[in-house]
Amino acid sequence: MGLITRLFTIASCLLLASVACRAAGAAPAQFEVRLATPGSAKVATPVTLAGPSAPLLRALGLTGNAAGYRLRVHEGAVEIPAQWDARQGKVACSWIAPQGSEGERTFRLTVEPAKKEATAGGVTVSETPETVTVETGLLRVVHSKKNGGFPTSITFLPDGGAFQEFQLNDRVHSRALNRGYFLRNDPQPEVTVESAGPVQAVVRVRARYLDGEGKAPEAGTAATYRYIYYAGLPIFRVEADITQEKIAIWDELHFLEWHFKHDFFTRFALAEPKDEEPRVVEFTNTKKSTSSRGWGALLNDRVTFALSAGHQLVYDGLSDYGRYLHGPWIYNWDTASRSFAASIYAGPSGATPQALAETVMPWMRSGQATASIRVPALEARLARAGAQVKPEDAAGRWLLQYAARSARSLDSLGSALQLLARIEARKVAPARSGARVAIEELPEVKVATDGVLAIGFRREATGWALCSLYHGPTRHEFLDSLSTPPAIWQARVKQPDGKTLDTLSGGPASITVDRAGMPRRLVLRLSWPGELNPTASITLDAGTGLSRWRLSAAKPEGERALWEVDFPVLSGMGSREHPERDTAAVPRSWGQAFPNPTVTLSRHSINYPSAGWTMQYALLYHGNSGLYLGVHDPRAYSKCFTMETLHDAAGGNLAWRVTHYVPDMGKPGQGWTAPYDAVVGTYTGDWYEGSRIYRRFAESTPWLSKGLLAKRKDVGTAIRPLALWMLASGGPETVVPQVKQFHEFFNVPMGVHWYNWHQIPFDDDYPHYFPTKPGFREGVAELKARGIAVMPYINGRLWDVDTADWPAAKPSAAIRADGENYVEEYGSKQKLAPMCPTTPLWQQKMKETVLRLVRDEGVSGVYLDQITAARPALCYNPTHGHPLGGGYHWWSGYRKLLGDIRAELARTHPTAFLTSENNSEPWTDLLEGHLTWTPPLGDLVPMYGVVYGGYTYPFGRQTNRAALDDRNGAAIEFATQFLWGGQLAWLGNIILEPKYRPEAEYLRLLAQTRARCIPYLAEGEMLKPPAIVTPVPEITGKTIWGPHTVVDTMPAVQAVAWRAVDGSVAFFLTNLSTEAQSFTWEIDFARHRLGKAAVIKPLGAKEGMRVVGPRLHRKETLPTRGLLTLIARPVK
Repeated sequence: MGLITRLFTIASCLLLASVACRAAGAAPAQFEVRLATPGSAKVATPVTLAGPSAPLLRALGLTGNAAGYRLRVHEGAVEIPAQWDARQGKVACSWIAPQGSEGERTFRLTVEPAKKEATAGGVTVSETPETVTVETGLLRVVHSKKNGGFPTSITFLPDGGAFQEFQLNDRVHSRALNRGYFLRNDPQPEVTVESAGPVQAVVRVRARYLDGEGKAPEAGTAATYRYIYYAGLPIFRVEADITQEKIAIWDELHFLEWHFKHDFFTRFALAEPKDEEPRVVEFTNTKKSTSSRGWGALLNDRVTFALSAGHQLVYDGLSDYGRYLHGPWIYNWDTASRSFAASIYAGPSGATPQALAETVMPWMRSGQATASIRVPALEARLARAGAQVKPEDAAGRWLLQYAARSARSLDSLGSALQLLARIEARKVAPARSGARVAIEELPEVKVATDGVLAIGFRREATGWALCSLYHGPTRHEFLDSLSTPPAIWQARVKQPDGKTLDTLSGGPASITVDRAGMPRRLVLRLSWPGELNPTASITLDAGTGLSRWRLSAAKPEGERALWEVDFPVLSGMGSREHPERDTAAVPRSWGQAFPNPTVTLSRHSINYPSAGWTMQYALLYHGNSGLYLGVHDPRAYSKCFTMETLHDAAGGNLAWRVTHYVPDMGKPGQGWTAPYDAVVGTYTGDWYEGSRIYRRFAESTPWLSKGLLAKRKDVGTAIRPLALWMLASGGPETVVPQVKQFHEFFNVPMGVHWYNWHQIPFDDDYPHYFPTKPGFREGVAELKARGIAVMPYINGRLWDVDTADWPAAKPSAAIRADGENYVEEYGSKQKLAPMCPTTPLWQQKMKETVLRLVRDEGVSGVYLDQITAARPALCYNPTHGHPLGGGYHWWSGYRKLLGDIRAELARTHPTAFLTSENNSEPWTDLLEGHLTWTPPLGDLVPMYGVVYGGYTYPFGRQTNRAALDDRNGAAIEFATQFLWGGQLAWLGNIILEPKYRPEAEYLRLLAQTRARCIPYLAEGEMLKPPAIVTPVPEITGKTIWGPHTVVDTMPAVQAVAWRAVDGSVAFFLTNLSTEAQSFTWEIDFARHRLGKAAVIKPLGAKEGMRVVGPRLHRKETLPTRGLLTLIARPVK
């Protein structure tokens, strides 16, 4: 249903409000609230709508003082206790929605003149000169009017005891100052009771961060906390807004650390978002901490104190620091403000996982209710205005949806009224044919659109603030926060002392429009006042849906030096009304999806290129509407990508930023201009279509300039036919028999990844790998004679600092900004230093080692660990000839290192290949394979397969004994690696144990099929997966990684399509479950590039069947762990 149709429907269905009110004694007025409760069906849900009172009264046709009215709320015919708080020009409407059905619920709100008799309070508040005490019926909470205004005791009524003698260690900390500043050190906080009534009470506290001597930091850092207590509910809420007058960079920012040193609570519990039950652990003074992204709790036999704030941590150390339950903490906080929100359960429960799942978990997962209002008269005006907007008027459609979205929120209702008046008076120029860009500028808003993407800005006091990223074809808004977003850029500047960093930021901007002399291109030019004279450009090209963003910053004043630049910085992303329909995806390993990301994604921030961010983009999609967030940098400058969830009073929202490390970081006298585009756009689709956008960019980069594997002549050919990998470690007397046994069972072309073939211990004495263990050369020859590829391990980054030749190597190591070497420690506890890849010594050392292995030991290929896994070590050594810190020398240095090895192998050993750990992208043309072993993550999607299918041979998947024991866990890992184009396995002979025979046979089936389908799975292009059009059951697989149980759930039948370079398409369908599955699936001739007709036959069949598009539905039945492969060839 289109927006205009929806508006007409809403206007006709809503109860008409009275607009004839002239005085306080006039008739009541009504409006409607729609409440989305995706996870709240099992518990009651507190609801509060707040905003300026004048626009609401005006929209309802009411006059007079808002304090002269009261609120009544009905759901159907049932009246619900409600609260109307009007003060200082604002109004808050509150009620508690009773336990109801999941989904959208509708409430009728009536605003009418207040009666003289006072309403009895459901929450009572009493004050003394020292304290504020709140009673809800289930809780009694005492706030101090000193010590930061924090609670000092929580009593569980009627007889659950009292949690006392605790303190909240909410603080900021600076390592440079060697000092922490605590809110509890403020002896005179501002403690105000904002409201108390039948529904809720709100205690507002404003406090300063002070050190132990009562001194404030120069930044003027302070916080406002709002504690919201609800009548008759075992929960309360804490909302925090933290600000600083001058932006300082704090190493740590802590929110809600409940610290205590006693045994009132004897256990703790933690749960991840998908856990069915929490883990319950006794406090045993382990002096260790444990975290979760779901919720955490303290408990005894009678009561539980649980916290849900996005990230929780429990510390068990009664004999040293104490115990604590901690909410979110932020490292390197460097913005003007930061908001948090937490839900706290304080009530009765049992102490078992089952009891907690029944009593506590529903409250912790209820989330923040999202409510939207519908004012009848306003809906009718929006409908009439919408009828005048023509389909081709992209700017007009944006204005209408923005006004409608603003009208859904009490906080932005005034803006909606202003904008609607502008729309009603708007005159539109006649539309011209062809795709064009358009700009619409009004006093309150301006919007630029290319016909697909619309970028909107809202007028603020100091300029224009980004307020919209809108996808026109699906009419979906991605920037769904109507509050003022943070600055879209930040820069960190180093002071002359070389240690102190200042942060500069750009909020609302001045904007000019440059049409670039072309009807199909439009450039928005943004500028900000201040020291760096920053400017930015946003370029839109008609019909593309993609905008290109660049920033320039002048040199800082005096001896100050530019250090890092964040651009773009986007926040407020995601759906407020239906966040559960959002999915974020980041390029970690194959690609990791986060359904309902404001619940499942706390923060993913890591340097590129590395295993944690393998490609330069991220996605956010909502149904069939997608937001593309990328950087199109063909030289792989070192940078950091961050995707995280921010919390505020309205709920969670997503933020994305890119941190650029300035070349010659810390050198005075230079500015920075982005040498590449950040690309922000919208598209129709999900992870697949978003990844296709990035593939088009990747194909223009140097690392794909040599073309597809199927057409290259410079690739080490020994890796091409491999279907399976074994992981082995030790001397040849152990490894060779194991590999032979493995090969005999699977009977496919395979390779062995051989660790500890050298005499030195693992992760020790690097890079001195020779001599080998006795018999290694002979073992290699024996395995190769059986057609088994042998690939030994070496490390491609590290030098052991306690080796005799370290003093000679040290000048070639990467060094930190302070002049010291980077040092890393792993299981061996040896101190290992990353080497700078630009240095001739390291390039030559790696070349000598690889060539000796290939030439003298006869190996098939060499694995150089960590090159495509570890993040760049920003090197500040001025003797290396590269820019200090930032730049693209890490990429170019390894290109030189690998390129020299690759050229020599092509000349002397053309079958030999090179691989590395994980799958970061920018050396794809120089490495035949990437080990995609990343620890089990859950919710993986093949973003990497879409982008790099046909350009590289990904191999290996981490499968441990826990996954094999689970059966489904192993099946999911085997099947997805196969379907996504990876060479299979990367495990030892445990798979051959008799109890794992079904898993081994499934793996063998997949491997044997892959060996027959190299042109598709190894060298083809991944197409959109075929749709399974009939319901199939889901399976859930589990595995263990460290202390965590990793859960992955997916449909039991999975399908993919791969297109070979000859134009034929292979369809692979597999049943992961332990039961036969019958289903119907669809071949889409257009999507799968089959033209109008095709001949389809099973793999290996001589004859096929001619079928005609545009779609073909096929019914199939697959047996337990069955596999179907069909080959389709387009015909006339």
